[in-house]
Amino acid sequence: TLFRSLLLLLISAQISLSLPSRPAKRSSSFSSSPASQINSNSVLVALLDSHYTELAELVEKALLLQKLEEVVGRHNITIFAPKNEALERDLDPEFKRFLLEPGNLRSLQTLLLFHVIPVRVNSAEWPVHEVGAHHTTLSNHRLNLQQRKDSGEMTVDLARVIRPNDVVRPDGVIHGNERLFIPHTVVE
Repeated sequence: TLFRSLLLLLISAQISLSLPSRPAKRSSSFSSSPASQINSNSVLVALLDSHYTELAELVEKALLLQKLEEVVGRHNITIFAPKNEALERDLDPEFKRFLLEPGNLRSLQTLLLFHVIPVRVNSAEWPVHEVGAHHTTLSNHRLNLQQRKDSGEMTVDLARVIRPNDVVRPDGVIHGNERLFIPHTVVE
């Protein structure tokens, strides 16, 4: 859509403008031209341009792009993205309306930041043991990453990861998962 294209252009410009103030970190995958250093390779731009359209739209509505850009400027990130069908199925229409009300912006932000950890965890690095590994999300909640030894099935808490390493960029990775994570603090 035109709105999404304009938003991507604005994000790209904002990221490019913010680059000089950060220490220069170059990966061999970055171009030497200033206009394409981070913008085209950013995991955030990839999210907005991915098939996770419902999640991308919620991130936009939650006004989280700037916060996520700041985090990506300091850390690699991992995003656990529920597929569109999961958002439609797991997000009750009344609950979604509640989250989208202006007075409930913080709840929507908490819900979305619950899907992001400030460290890169590729599928090859997924913990393979009974207990798994706990990671603190950007919403300050904990998620348990685990991989079954017998089947190799990867999970985040109890949700299956159905598209591991679905989007990989120099500053992060997006794993597609089967359902939406809803932290208890948002439900209460």
